[in-house]
Amino acid sequence: MGSMRGSIFVLFFVSLTRITAEEEGKGRVIELTDATFDAAIAKHDYIFVDFYAPWCFHCKKLSPELDVAAPVLAERLPPIVIAKLNADKYTKIASRFDVRGFPTLKFFIHGYPVDYKGPRKAGSLSSHLDKLASPEIKVLEAENELYDFLKSVDNTFPLFICFGVPTVVIADIAKEFKNKAWFLVLERFTVKTMENFDFDKSPTIVALRRDQGEQETFYGPFEGDDITLFVKQNLLPRVNLLTPESLRSLREDSRPIALGVLDDGQSEKSKSFIRQLKAAAPANRGFIFAYVDKHEWPSFVDSLNIDVKKGIPAFIVWDGDSTYFMSAENYDFGGENSESYITFFLQEYKEGKVKKLSMKGPSFTDFLWSLIGIRSVYILVVITAVIFLVQGKLNSDSSDFQKKQLEDEGHDNDHEPLRSGESHAAGESSYDSYNGPVKQD
Repeated sequence: MGSMRGSIFVLFFVSLTRITAEEEGKGRVIELTDATFDAAIAKHDYIFVDFYAPWCFHCKKLSPELDVAAPVLAERLPPIVIAKLNADKYTKIASRFDVRGFPTLKFFIHGYPVDYKGPRKAGSLSSHLDKLASPEIKVLEAENELYDFLKSVDNTFPLFICFGVPTVVIADIAKEFKNKAWFLVLERFTVKTMENFDFDKSPTIVALRRDQGEQETFYGPFEGDDITLFVKQNLLPRVNLLTPESLRSLREDSRPIALGVLDDGQSEKSKSFIRQLKAAAPANRGFIFAYVDKHEWPSFVDSLNIDVKKGIPAFIVWDGDSTYFMSAENYDFGGENSESYITFFLQEYKEGKVKKLSMKGPSFTDFLWSLIGIRSVYILVVITAVIFLVQGKLNSDSSDFQKKQLEDEGHDNDHEPLRSGESHAAGESSYDSYNGPVKQD
């Protein structure tokens, strides 16, 4: 009987293992525990782990995106597995990886964890993970491989296509910016490809941002910091929409931000101003160009000490922190000469002929919500309420005690006799610090 039970257990275990493997093959999100975590990390070359808490709003919002991305990434060779661990329950693993907020996202590459700070929508998340799991440089043997790759990859990342540039020349740069761009090397190509990518000599590097329809060409020199500078200046679009999500990328760049402040980004005057920003950007590579829409991010615009008038764009240089600069001149950035005025102002900034201003700090409530999650806020509210209730109870008890003490002093003098010249009438002016004057009998 014991042998039969053992066989049944083995068969059940094997069946369970097969089911798990089938689920992974179908691209389902794996639910991990303290007991299964290490085995999963060791088994898969690429595994993305969502450390979540069941009560977390952002975790609930992310979960269906992971369900959509999982089968897409499972088709990749080698596949990328998506997994979840309830860090609120399995605290041993959460503590090992220093999980302090939810969701905490980590991408394990051959067992080594990398903090994931990329997009969270299914499509963009899939592209981002695919990029992280790819080689630093993709070496192409023939032109058709280049065109096939461009058809297969989406526009999430900029591309730096190196025509006739030896791999060793860009190896360090590709390693440094692996998580932000594709680096392709094609050593042999035809005149037709040169025409398609609009360059006329080799070696050259073509930077493409297909989502923006933007292209820049670099002909050298291929030594020193020139290539690095070219890559840095083309990681972002010429003009960026400033949002809470894009803020990190803009601040990671060391350049000051030339920022248009718009009352309504969808108005014709605002669209015209954005076009002027794009026209001015190539000649002012020392700045990151961006704009913020008051309709999209009102709290940020409100933190500026400027009156954003309806339909009239404002233009500042922002340091990415708490300081910004405005022109001392009264330029009309909403007019036909916007591009010239933008250039004039940026030159004034370089020469130090601008007004330096400080952003208004966030309110205490905004600051509190920015630091802690909703669950923590609820806890603080409950704790504060309990403190007030306890304090009120103590105050009430203390008041009752003092009243009783005063009444005892008025009716019973056994503890301390009255001094000469004192009478019970003196007690009528006694003052209770909690309840005001107390009249005694």
